[in-house]
Order: sequence, then structure tokens, then C-alpha cells
Amino acid sequence: MRLGRTLGILLAILLAPPAHAWPDKPLKFIVSFAPGTATDNLARVLADALTASLGQPIVIDNKPGAQGSIGANQAAKAAPDGYTLLIGSATTQAAAASLLKSIPYDPAKDFAPVTQLGHIAQVLIVKADSPYRDVAALIAAARAQPGKLNYGQGSSGNLLPSATLVKRLGLDVAIADTLKGFELLTWFAMYAPAGTPAAIVDTLNIATRKALADPVVAAKLVAMGFEMYASTPADLGAFTTAEVAKWKSLVAETGIEQE
Repeated sequence: MRLGRTLGILLAILLAPPAHAWPDKPLKFIVSFAPGTATDNLARVLADALTASLGQPIVIDNKPGAQGSIGANQAAKAAPDGYTLLIGSATTQAAAASLLKSIPYDPAKDFAPVTQLGHIAQVLIVKADSPYRDVAALIAAARAQPGKLNYGQGSSGNLLPSATLVKRLGLDVAIADTLKGFELLTWFAMYAPAGTPAAIVDTLNIATRKALADPVVAAKLVAMGFEMYASTPADLGAFTTAEVAKWKSLVAETGIEQE
């Protein structure tokens, strides 16, 4: 009786259709910002390149709002099967956790890091008809006219760098010393939900590295202002943890009130 049951189980296994290799259906990139933003532009170029190598289309799902935390939370809560990925950034993984009193996800623990993607530089600009033609002149004018000059930024990813610069330049420190070592980049990275199988993460890492190394892909992204580079999943994990700590420290330094 037992022998017959065992043979029946073995026969069922042998006759069962083979498991489908990942991916066997379209993937989705969650982008926590509106179409046309830097993260969205990067995601669309990368999606086109990975569609060719993975053999499946990649849909861009824009979920803007709450400093990127709405989309990031949706990605964190997605099934860990490799079909939903977050094109994250300094805003979703570091700024949101630092500038909001609470977010519904842990930017490190709730994600499986895949690879860094690169960064874009943040720049300081003035109106075309401004009398200030360099940083030294602008800072001198700000010090000579306390409270008279205003500045603004386009996102939370820009808020902390500008606030940190203003805070540090308010001290009695030479400009060269103040700027030395000051670096807050708008960086981008790919994440999967925590628990995604390592084999899928590794496949995504290899495919994305190949895409970023493609001269055609690189040329498109460089023209948009990106400096591209990839990393191992482990390196991205360590980088994310360090960035969260860095941004939280700077929020405390600048005295920015959390929302």
C-alpha cells in the first residue's frame, strides 16, 4: 500500500510540468515621483534596456507623494517574487526617514538591495541677471545683508543639502574649510522587497550592471546629467544604512523640524 502511494507520488512529480524560470511575466518599476522627474527618466531608460535582456516588458508605475514614501511603502509591501521593484533614491531611502516623523517602512530592513545606479550632482544657481557671479560673492552678500537673501529648493532631497550649507556658512569659518568634505548627492538605486530570493536579486544585479555598461544606455543617461555606477547588493545595503544615519545627523545639526 505504501509502495503504491510512493510510486504514485513519484509519477506525479515526473509528469508535472516544469517550473517556469523567472521572469515569466512582466515586471514593474515603482517610481515614487511624477513622470518627467530624474528618477522617472532613469527608470524608463533602464526599463527599456532590461526588457531586452530579461525578455519581459517592464511597466513604470508612478506613485508620487509624501516625499516619496507612498511609492516606497508600496514596493516594500509587494510580494517578494522579483516582479515589483523600487527605483529608489536618496529621497525615498534617506531624506524621508530623516524629515518625516514616521514612515510606514524601514528603508534598510524592508528591502533587498539590488544595486546602486548612480547619482546626479546638486547645483547652486542664481538668476541670470544676478550681480553674484560666484559662490564667494554670494556668500559675502548674504553675510553683509542678514535676512535679506532668500533661497529655495525643489524637493526634500535638495532641502537638507541647502540647509546644511546655509547652517555651516553661518559659522565663522573660512569658505574653503566649510565646503571641504561636504557632499550630499542625489543618488539612485534599485531595491526589491525584503525576502526576495537571492538568485533573483543576483540576476537583476548582473542584468542591470550590463545595462549600465552599454554605451547606448550610458550615453542617454549622461545626457540627462547622471553619473552612473553599479554595486553589489551587499555594498548597497551598507551604503543605505550609512546614508540614513548621515541624513538624520544633518537634520539634527540644521535643526530642521520634522513634518
